Amino acid sequence: MTGNRALFADLDVSVDGTVSFGDNSVVDIKGRGTVLITVAQPVCLSVRHGDGAWRWHKRLGHPNFGALKTMARTGLVRGLPPIEHVEQVCDACLAGKQRRAPFPQVAKYLVTETLELVHADLCGPISPATLGGKKFFLLMVDDHSRFMWVVLLASKDGAAASIQRFKATAELESKHPLRTFRTYRGAEFTSIALGEFFAEHGVQRHLTAPYSPEQNGMVERRN
Repeated sequence: MTGNRALFADLDVSVDGTVSFGDNSVVDIKGRGTVLITVAQPVCLSVRHGDGAWRWHKRLGHPNFGALKTMARTGLVRGLPPIEHVEQVCDACLAGKQRRAPFPQVAKYLVTETLELVHADLCGPISPATLGGKKFFLLMVDDHSRFMWVVLLASKDGAAASIQRFKATAELESKHPLRTFRTYRGAEFTSIALGEFFAEHGVQRHLTAPYSPEQNGMVERRN
């Protein structure tokens, strides 16, 4: 859209109407046509890739150079010249073929006392809810004794208060202090209030890496 008639390659003046803008202003439509776009300094840029092997490697979706040589030798690709294997490593292939290292089967650190390390996980919402309207449950497992606690919750908001009550009850029953609490990085476990509670009572908070439930497998397997 333009107000300069000279920029139109063709213009149909029989088309009329109005156009409203965001500032409530209105202008009349004088016609409809094709705007001829002009470039002040037309420039054509081209890039030359010196190595044909790398050029075809990228064109064909980063196959290995052995496959490229086979394709060239058997004539599977029209216009593909003979390919020589290169010694350099393709950065894109290196990043795309990376795999996550396996998680260790045995923990490097083994606890020796009850409540030295507690694993926790929150599951839900679950349908149907309980008769009391509970849709979530908080599961906690002691790493040393494998003893489990389950707390039913109506919402995730009640997780912090349940953990505080669990600490008081478990310490009273076991005669051992809660030292480490390991969870995933959900908002119900990373709240400021819960962090301040742990800091006040000397409890270490362990958070697993994103997308790594294996780091908290003790409780994940119970679900």
